[in-house]
Amino acid sequence: MPLVARVSSYLFLLMSLLGCGGKEDEPEPPKAPATNSLTLVTMTPAAGAKVSKESTIKATLNYTLADDEASAFGYRVDLLFKPTVSGVTFTRGQSWVVVPDKKGTVELTFPLISVWETPASVPYQLQHPVTCYFYLQRMTAPGKSTIIAQTPALTFTE
Repeated sequence: MPLVARVSSYLFLLMSLLGCGGKEDEPEPPKAPATNSLTLVTMTPAAGAKVSKESTIKATLNYTLADDEASAFGYRVDLLFKPTVSGVTFTRGQSWVVVPDKKGTVELTFPLISVWETPASVPYQLQHPVTCYFYLQRMTAPGKSTIIAQTPALTFTE
Protein backbone atom coordinates (compact mmCIF):
# COMPACT_ATOMS: atom_id res chain seq x y z
CA MET A 1 0.00 0.00 0.00
CA PRO A 2 1.44 3.39 -0.94
CA LEU A 3 2.58 5.62 1.85
CA VAL A 4 -0.05 8.32 1.19
CA ALA A 5 -2.89 5.74 1.40
CA ARG A 6 -1.47 4.30 4.64
CA VAL A 7 -1.15 7.75 6.25
CA SER A 8 -4.70 8.62 5.19
CA SER A 9 -6.01 5.36 6.66
CA TYR A 10 -4.20 5.95 9.96
CA LEU A 11 -5.47 9.55 10.15
CA PHE A 12 -9.05 8.41 9.47
CA LEU A 13 -8.76 5.72 12.16
CA LEU A 14 -7.21 8.16 14.62
CA MET A 15 -9.89 10.83 14.01
CA SER A 16 -12.63 8.22 14.42
CA LEU A 17 -11.17 7.08 17.73
CA LEU A 18 -10.80 10.66 18.98
CA GLY A 19 -14.35 11.52 18.08
CA CYS A 20 -13.51 13.90 15.28
CA GLY A 21 -15.83 13.78 12.35
CA GLY A 22 -19.45 12.62 12.44
CA LYS A 23 -20.59 12.72 16.07
CA GLU A 24 -24.01 11.90 17.40
CA ASP A 25 -25.78 14.72 19.18
CA GLU A 26 -25.68 14.28 22.91
CA PRO A 27 -29.10 14.32 24.54
CA GLU A 28 -29.94 17.60 26.26
CA PRO A 29 -30.04 17.48 30.03
CA PRO A 30 -33.61 17.37 31.34
CA LYS A 31 -35.13 20.80 31.90
CA ALA A 32 -36.24 21.69 35.39
CA PRO A 33 -40.01 21.63 35.60
CA ALA A 34 -41.63 25.05 35.45
CA THR A 35 -42.82 26.25 38.83
CA ASN A 36 -45.48 28.68 39.93
CA SER A 37 -44.10 32.13 40.64
CA LEU A 38 -45.24 35.59 41.65
CA THR A 39 -42.94 38.61 41.53
CA LEU A 40 -43.68 42.16 42.61
CA VAL A 41 -42.57 44.56 39.86
CA THR A 42 -43.75 47.90 41.26
CA MET A 43 -45.81 49.04 44.23
CA THR A 44 -46.91 52.44 45.51
CA PRO A 45 -46.55 53.30 48.22
CA ALA A 46 -43.32 51.30 48.44
CA ALA A 47 -42.70 48.91 51.32
CA GLY A 48 -41.41 50.93 54.27
CA ALA A 49 -43.31 54.06 53.21
CA LYS A 50 -45.74 55.81 55.52
CA VAL A 51 -49.40 54.85 54.98
CA SER A 52 -52.72 55.86 56.48
CA LYS A 53 -56.32 54.76 56.08
CA GLU A 54 -56.54 57.14 53.08
CA SER A 55 -53.70 55.34 51.25
CA THR A 56 -54.30 53.13 48.23
CA ILE A 57 -51.93 50.31 47.32
CA LYS A 58 -51.25 50.01 43.60
CA ALA A 59 -49.12 47.09 42.44
CA THR A 60 -47.90 45.46 39.25
CA LEU A 61 -46.96 41.78 39.51
CA ASN A 62 -45.57 39.17 37.12
CA TYR A 63 -46.85 35.63 37.51
CA THR A 64 -46.16 32.22 35.96
CA LEU A 65 -48.23 29.06 36.30
CA ALA A 66 -46.41 25.73 35.98
CA ASP A 67 -47.11 23.75 32.80
CA ASP A 68 -48.96 21.07 34.76
CA GLU A 69 -51.25 23.53 36.59
CA ALA A 70 -54.94 22.91 35.93
CA SER A 71 -57.96 24.20 37.81
CA ALA A 72 -61.58 24.17 36.74
CA PHE A 73 -62.11 27.24 38.93
CA GLY A 74 -59.18 29.32 37.66
CA TYR A 75 -56.46 31.39 39.31
CA ARG A 76 -56.12 34.82 40.86
CA VAL A 77 -53.63 37.19 42.45
CA ASP A 78 -54.86 38.45 45.80
CA LEU A 79 -53.69 41.01 48.37
CA LEU A 80 -54.07 39.92 51.99
CA PHE A 81 -53.10 41.53 55.28
CA LYS A 82 -51.66 40.42 58.59
CA PRO A 83 -54.26 40.62 61.38
CA THR A 84 -53.80 40.80 65.14
CA VAL A 85 -54.43 37.01 65.21
CA SER A 86 -51.34 34.99 64.25
CA GLY A 87 -51.16 32.30 61.57
CA VAL A 88 -53.69 33.77 59.14
CA THR A 89 -54.14 36.59 56.64
CA PHE A 90 -57.33 38.41 55.69
CA THR A 91 -58.88 40.96 53.39
CA ARG A 92 -62.19 42.71 52.82
CA GLY A 93 -63.74 43.88 49.59
CA GLN A 94 -62.40 43.27 46.08
CA SER A 95 -58.71 42.58 46.69
CA TRP A 96 -57.92 40.25 43.78
CA VAL A 97 -57.58 40.10 40.02
CA VAL A 98 -58.25 37.03 37.89
CA VAL A 99 -55.23 35.55 36.12
CA PRO A 100 -56.13 35.24 32.41
CA ASP A 101 -53.17 33.21 31.07
CA LYS A 102 -50.39 30.83 32.17
CA LYS A 103 -47.93 33.72 32.28
CA GLY A 104 -48.32 37.47 32.37
CA THR A 105 -48.62 40.68 34.32
CA VAL A 106 -51.51 41.90 36.46
CA GLU A 107 -52.25 45.21 38.13
CA LEU A 108 -54.03 45.46 41.43
CA THR A 109 -55.41 48.50 43.30
CA PHE A 110 -56.70 48.35 46.85
CA PRO A 111 -57.80 51.15 49.25
CA LEU A 112 -56.51 50.57 52.80
CA ILE A 113 -59.71 52.04 54.27
CA SER A 114 -61.31 48.65 53.44
CA VAL A 115 -59.26 46.93 56.15
CA TRP A 116 -58.06 49.82 58.33
CA GLU A 117 -60.94 50.26 60.77
CA THR A 118 -63.32 47.45 61.60
CA PRO A 119 -65.76 46.92 64.44
CA ALA A 120 -64.48 44.81 67.35
CA SER A 121 -67.12 42.20 66.48
CA VAL A 122 -65.36 41.40 63.19
CA PRO A 123 -63.04 38.38 63.59
CA TYR A 124 -59.90 39.96 62.11
CA GLN A 125 -58.46 43.36 62.99
CA LEU A 126 -55.61 44.88 61.02
CA GLN A 127 -52.25 44.63 62.77
CA HIS A 128 -50.18 47.81 62.89
CA PRO A 129 -47.80 48.55 61.34
CA VAL A 130 -49.56 47.31 58.21
CA THR A 131 -48.07 44.16 56.69
CA CYS A 132 -49.38 42.64 53.47
CA TYR A 133 -48.70 39.75 51.10
CA PHE A 134 -49.57 39.11 47.47
CA TYR A 135 -50.66 35.54 46.79
CA LEU A 136 -51.04 33.58 43.56
CA GLN A 137 -53.97 31.30 44.30
CA ARG A 138 -55.43 28.20 42.65
CA MET A 139 -59.19 28.35 43.08
CA THR A 140 -60.38 24.93 44.29
CA ALA A 141 -64.11 25.65 44.59
CA PRO A 142 -66.28 28.77 44.63
CA GLY A 143 -64.81 30.97 47.39
CA LYS A 144 -62.02 28.47 48.25
CA SER A 145 -58.37 28.56 47.23
CA THR A 146 -54.86 27.26 47.80
CA ILE A 147 -51.78 29.52 47.80
CA ILE A 148 -49.33 28.33 45.13
CA ALA A 149 -46.88 31.28 45.16
CA GLN A 150 -46.43 34.46 47.19
CA THR A 151 -44.33 37.54 47.68
CA PRO A 152 -42.35 38.16 50.86
CA ALA A 153 -44.07 40.17 53.60
CA LEU A 154 -44.30 43.89 52.78
CA THR A 155 -44.47 46.19 55.81
CA PHE A 156 -45.29 49.90 55.86
CA THR A 157 -44.76 52.57 58.51
CA GLU A 158 -47.46 54.74 60.03
